[in-house]
Amino acid sequence: MVRHRWVYCEINKSGLIIRIYKGLPPIAANYTMTSRERAVAEIRRQVFIRSKGDCEYCGKNLGQGGHMHETIHRSRGGQISLENCVAICAECHRGEHPGIGGGVA
Repeated sequence: MVRHRWVYCEINKSGLIIRIYKGLPPIAANYTMTSRERAVAEIRRQVFIRSKGDCEYCGKNLGQGGHMHETIHRSRGGQISLENCVAICAECHRGEHPGIGGGVA
């Protein structure tokens, strides 16, 4: 199995995780998440609850298309934490990573 670096979640309005994706396509039903993946998924859930479903940069409603962005990337010493992560729309995320794989990293 290929190990992906990103975890994507669909979250309902109550903040409960509906589905968890590791890259594309959605992960298999029998896949067991590691403790780190569970921790990242929980931080992502909390980031989206804090944002109340809106992009923290432009204010646009995220709907199902929200991204979690690290304001200080791990390669520069940042951590995946509530303090370092924001919920943003795909357009704002592309703006944060110009020229990288279509813009979203």
